[in-house]
Amino acid sequence: MKFISQILCLIFLSHYFYSQNYPDFIDVEKNKIIFDKDSSDFYRFVQKLHSFKNQTHIRIVHFGGSHVQGGFWSEAIMSTFQKYFKTKGGGYFVFPFKQVNTNAPYYFKTYSNRKWNVNKCTKVSDSTISIGMCGMSAITDSSCYLSIKNQWADLDGFTRIKVFYRKNPSFNLIPLFPIDSNIQKEYYDEYILSQKSDSISFFIQKKDTTPSEFILDGMSCENDSAGIYYAGFAVNGATSESFLKCTSLLHQLKNLKVDLFILSFGVNDVRNKNFSKEEYIQHYDTLIYTLKKSQPESSILITTISDNYIKRKISNPRTKLGNEAIFEIMKKYQISIWDLNTIMGKQKSMNKWYKAGLSAKDKIHFNKKGYTILGELLANAIIQTFHRIK
Repeated sequence: MKFISQILCLIFLSHYFYSQNYPDFIDVEKNKIIFDKDSSDFYRFVQKLHSFKNQTHIRIVHFGGSHVQGGFWSEAIMSTFQKYFKTKGGGYFVFPFKQVNTNAPYYFKTYSNRKWNVNKCTKVSDSTISIGMCGMSAITDSSCYLSIKNQWADLDGFTRIKVFYRKNPSFNLIPLFPIDSNIQKEYYDEYILSQKSDSISFFIQKKDTTPSEFILDGMSCENDSAGIYYAGFAVNGATSESFLKCTSLLHQLKNLKVDLFILSFGVNDVRNKNFSKEEYIQHYDTLIYTLKKSQPESSILITTISDNYIKRKISNPRTKLGNEAIFEIMKKYQISIWDLNTIMGKQKSMNKWYKAGLSAKDKIHFNKKGYTILGELLANAIIQTFHRIK
């Protein structure tokens, strides 16, 4: 009877999740989390989902390139979870993308009275030491204001803010909102708000005339009620090697409890004519080692590389090599995979997404509708695993 009830439950869930009319070329039957011989790494995350009612947040950190930085994929993952678990707490990680002249997710807005400079993990320079865990660091050398406004309907405001920055005696960080307490740590300052708010502002005060810089690595904006917390650590153009240049990655991550890491690197790797499967695996080896050292009880999920075109004409043949490497990594570390490439239709499928109005003209990126589908599918694959594994 237990087996039959589980089958009926899965049939119901399948209908519940895929009642939307996805195009036929999307293989929804393959939309599942894949394991090799041992599912215990992902099982830890599933167990946390099962005890969700007794926990404040489920925390997800998603590393990647432009697929993630744009925010559409991210928001769909976040909202699918919030709606399924009927929560309004949690939160997300904020970086002032607009102030450093790059595209930003639409689920939050940032404002400042001046532009900032930026260091990125995608640019090799002597200043790479000034890069935080999200792959970018914003820099100013004078006083200014910085504000954040929540635009995500599934989050009921902020109650707690952690500001990750490099401590500098030439600057003061002054909150312009009522707080109950302020906790100062080595890598961040934490502010407990006196009342819940959708908007917060800081004054960054330059105290002297000594040439100096205020370096901001981002802000964790949280609501203490139960919910999904999501951090999209992504930089346009990032490869599997890029985040290895973030010297503060290991130490800062230790201050941001993580239940699940999602790793989505590969499109930019395989666009290099000199792509090396061996180097790609080595980069993932180092990144996985760093993440596990920082968060040993976390789970890791890798997404395979989406189909992508060269000059909009040829489906990139190196994508197959990259995905072969990902399956080798899965077996080596006994971690899980979400096979995006197969689910979207495998080789040459991006052309079908484009004809269906779900991708950009470059046939590399998806558009808002396409990313929304990816987010729903990924979140639903995790939720189905949550129901299968007790």
